[in-house]
Amino acid sequence: ISFDVHEGEVLAIAGVQGNGQTELTEAIMGLQDKVTGVITLDGTSLRELSVRKTLDAGVGFIPEDRTEDGLIAEFTIAENLMLDRADREPFVKAGTLQLAFLNKFAAEKIEEFDIRAQGIGTRAGRLSGGNQQKVVLARELSRDLRLFLAAQPTRGLDVGSIEFVHTRIIQARDAGV
Repeated sequence: ISFDVHEGEVLAIAGVQGNGQTELTEAIMGLQDKVTGVITLDGTSLRELSVRKTLDAGVGFIPEDRTEDGLIAEFTIAENLMLDRADREPFVKAGTLQLAFLNKFAAEKIEEFDIRAQGIGTRAGRLSGGNQQKVVLARELSRDLRLFLAAQPTRGLDVGSIEFVHTRIIQARDAGV
């Protein structure tokens, strides 16, 4: 497969389950071991990078299965919102978790992404599917992104949540992602 995606574009790949969409997103993210060819973002090769370094390069990712790969059900909303940044500022300074910052950040994301929960301490596994997806979306879209990959981001969601996810993806596109 060969394609280019430019700033402010959305490329949708549709097909029957098992036709390679999963493998494509996993290859871009660095989750596939046997990848050949070229995967670049802003002239930088992503193919040899770890998942962590791919995320650090400005790639956001909503995996196909939010409960298996997108969240840790036993963690709170706040903890899930900092999963890929739990070792660095502003969440951690000098090896110490900055709880005041995390709590403020999580409260802002709950409001901004309309996550219906009792509060930032609610365990992700207790949320509805739509609210779980909003947590993943909030985490990924709250970083500085150049590329946003969303693998079946509306699977299993109600109509209102589907519309919300689509709107946020379009807002990211309009912002140049």
